[in-house]
Amino acid sequence: MEVGLNPFQLLLVGAVLEGSVLITEVPTGIVADAFSRRRSVIIGYAILAIGFLVWASVPNLWMILIAQVFWALGFTFTSGAQEAWIADEVGDDSVGAVFLRSAQIGQLAAFLGIFVGVSLAIVDLQIPFFVSGILFLFLSGFLFVFMAERNFKPAGSVDGVFGGIKVTLRSSASAIRGRAAIVFTLAVVAIFGASYEAFDRLWPAHLLQQVNLPELAGLDPLVWFAVIASGGLLLGAGITGVVGKTGAVTTRTGPTRTLAVLTALLTVTLFAFAFTSSLLALVITYWVVVALHHSSRPVVLTWINRGLDPSVRATVISMHSQGDSLGQVTFGPVIGIIATIRSIRFGLAVGATALVPALCLLVLAGRRDSKLSQELSEGPVSAETPD
Repeated sequence: MEVGLNPFQLLLVGAVLEGSVLITEVPTGIVADAFSRRRSVIIGYAILAIGFLVWASVPNLWMILIAQVFWALGFTFTSGAQEAWIADEVGDDSVGAVFLRSAQIGQLAAFLGIFVGVSLAIVDLQIPFFVSGILFLFLSGFLFVFMAERNFKPAGSVDGVFGGIKVTLRSSASAIRGRAAIVFTLAVVAIFGASYEAFDRLWPAHLLQQVNLPELAGLDPLVWFAVIASGGLLLGAGITGVVGKTGAVTTRTGPTRTLAVLTALLTVTLFAFAFTSSLLALVITYWVVVALHHSSRPVVLTWINRGLDPSVRATVISMHSQGDSLGQVTFGPVIGIIATIRSIRFGLAVGATALVPALCLLVLAGRRDSKLSQELSEGPVSAETPD
């Protein structure tokens, strides 16, 4: 069943989702730090299941908006808590490699999921949502039975419910004030979110505006978009593997150096996508943009987690997700207006240009990391602990 949303309603759906994430991200991160990462993750997947089932039940605008709120709330319960739980269980020295491996597995699973979802959607558009809801319920139950939490010390156990939340919030604010690196990462993540939102909103319209998609063996047009989307995921898994062999997550300067390279490549490729007109070039540049974006996420997570106090880990990671949503909510509509007034091509170019400040910040952060690394190799020069 098709809902038949107009462009404004599509933008409204996206705004409700990102706005809900923006509001609930940090409070749910505080819950994970104050009480239990495990509990937060399980609750999050259960709420995500409800969102999918709500969408599948009655496909109209209001139910879709309600589903977006459930999705946002469920995502924020898992965001930060999941990464913090992994870091607690495996330790800071190993967490980068785990993030890289999980990113590869996630991209390969998404590759398979695209074709399963499209196959189900060809039968009925509601079936993928219903199946996803059931699978998330199963995952929540599986984690309830088998998910362990061995190395977490909840703040709430010391000061009670509100005391734990207060302590966690105060400690998180202190961590951000005390570490310049966190300020750098927050700014970079917000810029990434703003730029990628422009690409994510506009690439289908740009593709359809530049070329006529040929019939693919008489199959549904959904298959075309499945083929296009799947290539980026496969390429992303490959690039993520290469990134893991470069020391990107195992050295002090690795994250900033790698992110600077990925961001420079992403900027160039976004411009190429904006100004190309052939189907082959559009598909290839789309694949590269998606691959670079997915490959950068585990490196960003490693950069954020480096030296982070475990007691505020989930909250600080959630603040970065909130920064990403803030970039999307504030910059996405602006790019949409620019693209409407000028052209989609021009809007995409503006989104690519937005990455330039992030590249400058990464270069500065890289120089700072190199200086700290050199000071450490020469021996302690002060009583301060480098962040």
